[in-house]
Amino acid sequence: MRTKILILISAITLILVSCLPEKIEPVLAENIQGKWTVIDAYRNNKKTILINRAFINITDTTFSTDIPTIQSPAMYSYQNNDIILKDNKNSTFSVTKLLNDTLTLKTELQKLEFKIILERQKEKK
Repeated sequence: MRTKILILISAITLILVSCLPEKIEPVLAENIQGKWTVIDAYRNNKKTILINRAFINITDTTFSTDIPTIQSPAMYSYQNNDIILKDNKNSTFSVTKLLNDTLTLKTELQKLEFKIILERQKEKK
């Protein structure tokens, strides 16, 4: 009987832990600054080539891109891993991961969810 209760508690704990949202580590604003190129993109969780090779350039005050539907260049603010453009739509790009020279953003474009994976461009010497 004791073993069954222990197994039941373990199973419930495992289910609850697996349902928790993935924790997103805070990313400093200066770490996202630079020139980035889209290397992979997903529209509503399906791979898309629609914006492959597009660029995003982030300075300390300006966000510019050639992604269609985004007013560019635009001033922005950065709060809690969110890049909030000061455009007519208050477009928001959520930083979900920064690992070495790879940046992952989530946004909504024309009522579609996009996950955008970018690679930092190396500075030319």
